[in-house]
Amino acid sequence: MDNHGWLDLIGIEENFDPGLDLFGIMNEDEFESNASFKGARADNGEPPKKKKIHRHTPYQIHELESFFKDFPHPDEEQTRELSLRVGLEKKQVKFWFQNRRNQLKIQFGRQENAILKLENERLRVENGFLKQKITRRICNNCGGNNGGSTLPMGFELDDRVSMPLIKPCGAYRLPYDRSALVNVAVAGMDELLNMAEMPNPPVEATRETGLVPLPSSALVEMLMDANCWAEMFPCLVAEAATVDVLSSGTNGTRDNALQVMDAEFQVLSPLVPIRRVPFLRFCKRHSDGVWAVVDVSIDSCNAANPQMFANSRRLPSGCIIQDMDNKHTKVTWVEHSEYDESTIHHLLLPLLSSGFGFGAPRWIDTLRRHCYRIAQLMSPAIHGENKRGITTAGTKSMLNLARRMTDNFIAGICASSARKWDELNVGNVGEDVRVMVRKNENLPGEPCGVVLSTSTSVWMPISQQRLFDFLQDARMRCQWDILSNGISMQLTINIAKGPGEGDCVALFSSDLTKNATLVLQETWSDASGALIVYSPVDVPSISAVMKGSDSSQVIMLPSGFAILPSGHGAEPQSNSDRCWTEHETDRCTSSGCLLTVGFQILVKGPGGKLTVESVESVSKLLSGQVERIKAALSVTC
Repeated sequence: MDNHGWLDLIGIEENFDPGLDLFGIMNEDEFESNASFKGARADNGEPPKKKKIHRHTPYQIHELESFFKDFPHPDEEQTRELSLRVGLEKKQVKFWFQNRRNQLKIQFGRQENAILKLENERLRVENGFLKQKITRRICNNCGGNNGGSTLPMGFELDDRVSMPLIKPCGAYRLPYDRSALVNVAVAGMDELLNMAEMPNPPVEATRETGLVPLPSSALVEMLMDANCWAEMFPCLVAEAATVDVLSSGTNGTRDNALQVMDAEFQVLSPLVPIRRVPFLRFCKRHSDGVWAVVDVSIDSCNAANPQMFANSRRLPSGCIIQDMDNKHTKVTWVEHSEYDESTIHHLLLPLLSSGFGFGAPRWIDTLRRHCYRIAQLMSPAIHGENKRGITTAGTKSMLNLARRMTDNFIAGICASSARKWDELNVGNVGEDVRVMVRKNENLPGEPCGVVLSTSTSVWMPISQQRLFDFLQDARMRCQWDILSNGISMQLTINIAKGPGEGDCVALFSSDLTKNATLVLQETWSDASGALIVYSPVDVPSISAVMKGSDSSQVIMLPSGFAILPSGHGAEPQSNSDRCWTEHETDRCTSSGCLLTVGFQILVKGPGGKLTVESVESVSKLLSGQVERIKAALSVTC
């Protein structure tokens, strides 16, 4: 960004024309005061003649502007020297500087009003953010009733079941300096552009380039909207909010848009803690059809509370977006962060250190899937296989239902504060198993009662593709599904939602009778990992959805699997080969993968209490399912 970056960002030079001389070209003895231009008449009673409007030359403008930046109030000697240099009268120079200062005052006044409006909007958003946090997560250290033995959601715990203490959560207000934020954003943008082009990257960074079926303008708008951004990357972003808007952009676009955001980043495993990061997001239009969006942590602007940023920092990361044609956009994604490795389970360390946990390839793959899903939802006709009795509107309702199911599954294995889960500690449950609980009361799409979620991650010495093919095959389901009672399933509906063979939403049935057991399943698989999520559904509800009815009322308790590259063997030996990926063929592969298994089940305890026995029973179901999968695939470890 040039020397006008800050002025351009806040719009100070919006209407000023530095080349216009409102006072004309006047000799010394022809000069009149400002009052002579306010309707005064000449001595003969006639209106004075209008002075000729003169435009300065480009050279004069450049010299005046350059001098004004350093000396907005020049003294007599400076004015004289400048007038000789640019070939203007001293009084012309004086009036140009006076006009320039007045114009800045006007623009600063407008900007101050705009800042006050933005501050009011920020406070409104932050207030809503606080309310959202308070209702979603309770601090067990200070906010529990009766010493924390009774949960605020309304059910009691057995004495042998405890909840781990969590840090008080909620939105924060940082005492940051706005001008410092602008400087950090501009420097971050420069670093992002450099990393997108340099052949030898920093060792912590990853880069990936791909085509997505979305125009650049639409993608920029989605990235600058916190809710849309989180919806685009459900496997990576647990929650996002815009807590401050410093600039909404210029000329009705997102060019120079700058905002403070807060997000929770996640990996699909209970063994990786959530990363909560406050950061700046800065958007810049560099040329026609070329945009760049950069994120950078704001801890470099604020040292008041360094512990807030101890676990993770988002170094300059983001994407360069370039229109290729009217249907596709080239996206170059750069991901660069620092985090505390001591908080990561040893099983997941290779995945994160190799760049596949939060790296750029995962962002590009997720973006592609989202774009294809949007294209499906917007398409007037959706093609699929075996779509017995389903309308086009019904197909879209099925896709929305599957998305809600998958979002709930992800929330059940990642302990984000965005959901109403509370984590439990149970003595006989292994430390590699996460147990969470919540109580539902008349919430649409969820059963009433106490719901338990258990999840764990294990290493599997087989390829991701082999494991995915086995788990998503309905004919193999009886070999691993403890709750299926050995009943085989048949595919009745299959809706493709992406170019990949396994990227689909399917409906399985145990038979074709009215008493059939129906299972809704969503799957996808690519180089960044795979997902299989399923849930039993009742016949009347799914029949209505297939005809286009609202899917938000369908009750589901999702379970499923997330498969990630193990990362073993991917650790580079030098900077030049550290997973700085440009093509799919460059991605590291290994014979093993990481399998995350998640269960959600409705439990009922005597007297409404959640007992150790009910928690242990659900955990046994989880371990039993893992053992069945290993046995079916002849995995002995």
